[in-house]
Amino acid sequence: MENYEQIATITKALADPKRLKIVDLLSTADSLCACEVLENFDFT
Repeated sequence: MENYEQIATITKALADPKRLKIVDLLSTADSLCACEVLENFDFT
């Protein structure tokens, strides 16, 4: 698993570790619906 906190601090381009994780999820999958993305987080 990537260290999303450290990558977000270094890049600042996305400014939020959750956004960076979403980009990572989308980059490693053929396609994901919003519900599949949300399964990786603890929020609604």
